[in-house]
Amino acid sequence: MQSLWVRDSGELYYSKGADLNQKHPALIVGAPYGGVKEQGPCVYGNELAQKGFIVLTFPILFVIGDRAHSRFFSEDAYQAALELKEMYVVEDAEHIDLYDRRERLPFEKLAEFFGTNM
Repeated sequence: MQSLWVRDSGELYYSKGADLNQKHPALIVGAPYGGVKEQGPCVYGNELAQKGFIVLTFPILFVIGDRAHSRFFSEDAYQAALELKEMYVVEDAEHIDLYDRRERLPFEKLAEFFGTNM
């Protein structure tokens, strides 16, 4: 698998044998709220590139609650992520808090991360 940084703002995935002078189906893959669910964009990028797609992903900020029942999904995806990444843990938060309690969302961290990395 090949990957290539594009203008320091994203990562481009394509198969090793891809002829980049030819047209290929292309996708842009991102994560909700600048975070991740069970799969990170890099996981999709790698898999879809193996199927002939050109995939562009962006820096990924994993936002998880320290008490989230699904925390291990994010930790696993973080470990698998190849692109520029960071994990931010919201103290005293469960998974649902990061969807239903707007005041718990780390908007300042989102702005800092993407302002620096894009």
